Order: sequence, then C-alpha cells, then structure tokens
Amino acid sequence: MGVCTITKSYTMQMLSILVIGWSIGFNGVRVGVEAAPYAPAMFVFGDSLADAGNNNFIPGCTVRANFTPYGISFFPRPTGRFTNGRTVFDFVEKGDDEAKNYIAKSLFCISIGGNDIDEFFTNNTLPNTNATQLITLLVNKYDRYLTGLYNVGARKILVADISAVGCTPYARNYGFIGYHGLCVEIVNQLVVEYNSALRQLVDRLNQNLDGISIILLKSYHYIMKMIKHGEVYGFSETKEACCGSGRFHAEVACGKTSPPNQYCKHPDTYLFWDYIHPTQKTCSIFAHEIWIGNSSVMHPFNL
Repeated sequence: MGVCTITKSYTMQMLSILVIGWSIGFNGVRVGVEAAPYAPAMFVFGDSLADAGNNNFIPGCTVRANFTPYGISFFPRPTGRFTNGRTVFDFVEKGDDEAKNYIAKSLFCISIGGNDIDEFFTNNTLPNTNATQLITLLVNKYDRYLTGLYNVGARKILVADISAVGCTPYARNYGFIGYHGLCVEIVNQLVVEYNSALRQLVDRLNQNLDGISIILLKSYHYIMKMIKHGEVYGFSETKEACCGSGRFHAEVACGKTSPPNQYCKHPDTYLFWDYIHPTQKTCSIFAHEIWIGNSSVMHPFNL
C-alpha cells in the first residue's frame, strides 16, 4: 500500500486506474463463432494492492516496484506490481467458467483505505482528527465515490474492505516494542470499526440505488484466517515477508541493496511478499474466493 507524493491524503483518491480486456471473456474464443463476452471491461480503482504498473507513470510518485525481485514468480521481470507476480485483480480478470454465464456488464473493483489507516498512525497527517472522525470522513468519501460511479452507469461493483493492516510485517516491526512482534491491535481495531461502517454503507446503497449490486470482499476476516491457520492454505510463514531484511524482513525494503537482501526460495509458502504486500499465491486464493466464496468471505453474495 505504497503512497505517492501527489496523492498522500485522506481524500481516498485512487492511486491506479486499470482497464483490462479479459483475454477469454472479452475477446472471445473463436470456435466457429465468437463466444459472447461476460463483461466488456473491468475497471480497477485502488492503491498498491491493486496496481498493475500504472504507478510507474505517475509524476512525483516515490514509491514504486519497478525493480527486481518484484515480478519474479510470473513475468519474470518487474512490472510495477507490488508482489512477486500477479495481483488479486489479475486473477479475477481471468474469470471463472460458471461465472461467465451470469456476468453481462462491466465490473468495477475498488480496493482503497489501507494507506489512510497507516498514515493516521504513522505520520499523524490529521492531528485534530480522532479515530471516530476518521472513519466518518472515509466512509462519507466512499459514499460519494460509489454514488458517483453509479451516476455514470456502474451497476456491478466489487469493494474490498481493509485488510489486517496491524498484522503486516511492517506493523509487527513498527510496533515491536509495545506488541513484541504480535499484531498491533490498536490498528486492527480501527480497521474493524471502519469495515463495519463500510458494510453498513454497502447495505444502504444496495437498498437505495435501483439496479446496483455492490459486493463486499471481507479482506480482514479472510486474511486473519490465513494468518492463524496458514498451513490450511499451504503457508509455512505468515508473519515474515519473503523479500526484505531485518526483523520480520521489514526493516529494509524488498530490493534494496544497502544492506543487501534477498527473497525467499519458495514465495508460495509465504503469505507476505514484502513488508506490506501479499504474495502472488495469497492473491490467487483471494481471487478464488471472490468468485465462489461463501458469506464468511463475500457479502451479500459472491461474483
């Protein structure tokens, strides 16, 4: 969830806009006749968790992932994605065979807010704002943002709530003295309260805006399951980053050469790629749940 200097604020501005032509569903597979697309486009609005490399072209942006070893597990070169391969939305755009029969309109995906929580605790950008006021501010911005998308024609929107920011390698290292390497609960508590308010907003808009379907991905709930039961998902490490060095591999950022650091031999066994972003394996699991997940992960239904 890196922050660019031109967007470092609590206005929840999007850090990337990605328009993807779905290689199977959008372009069709010619077998006599062209298969009907299940969505003409997917628009992704988000922070570095969703960035497909647009960050590289934003003037004044100081946080980038356009260097090795980012991208090594798939491309295998750095593309600007803040992980070792593909993001959640790269996997979502590949689609699901059953879903192709039901999706007929463009899908808008939004993943924002984590930077705002991080900034609130680490840089005190809004010194006269308490936690309750911050939640109100962010949710009101989200309300206007979603309503604005609706007014320009969006009808199917996927919204990801904020993940367990207090459990990232960065947070464990930053709060080590007070929390001894455990999750920073004061951060997670604010995330939980914000996510609750966001869910109420989603329910209200689904009820009040005719024809809209806003689907909520419960990122926090699901990532906590992965952290607590990593072995169930194939992870042997859920606290440290694969790439980086120092405590939790979070004291020196991934790819830095002073002091030098390397990435782990088996990224797919790690939940986190760098000090704050998930691995490609984690992203693929989330994408799978977006398509078929039950009510413990998706609200009020999946894609």
